[in-house]
Amino acid sequence: MWKIRKSLILLNIVAKYIQFNFGSGKLMAYAIETPLDVQPTDVPAIIELLRQLYGGLSKEPTQMDVHSTIMSCRVAFARHESGIVGMARLVTFERFGTRGAWFEDVVVFQHMRRQGIASALVHKLEEIAAELGVSSLQLLTFKDRPEANGFWQSLGYELRTDRVIRRKML
Repeated sequence: MWKIRKSLILLNIVAKYIQFNFGSGKLMAYAIETPLDVQPTDVPAIIELLRQLYGGLSKEPTQMDVHSTIMSCRVAFARHESGIVGMARLVTFERFGTRGAWFEDVVVFQHMRRQGIASALVHKLEEIAAELGVSSLQLLTFKDRPEANGFWQSLGYELRTDRVIRRKML
């Protein structure tokens, strides 16, 4: 028998996660899916999530751009009754026999935040990373994003100050 608390209850049902949030007083359910569950009608929502994350895009992505972006790595999507409401990507690499990964494009629509969706996306990708034999997970976020930095810290990701990031635009 389930005890319902004012928190998220995670159910593992046929390789999908169904989340219920009772904290807001409303029943809100969403599923964490893989790219195989994404439909062509989901592309506009995915593009809008990327716009929200990056504050605009240099060019208007096509359906093919979205397809190649989500098929180039491991991706998890959060679907609510209204459609795709969040996404996260996991990019893996191998170095001297050790497998690592980093997170990319972890984003949830503004109006759907603070309901556990991003945490569920990250946990799903952490589970996939473990299955792939990944030994460390990394991510990059900007210093001036306190919400994002607090989110990652709450999930146990430690701040590293021993690295310098350099970039060259081509």
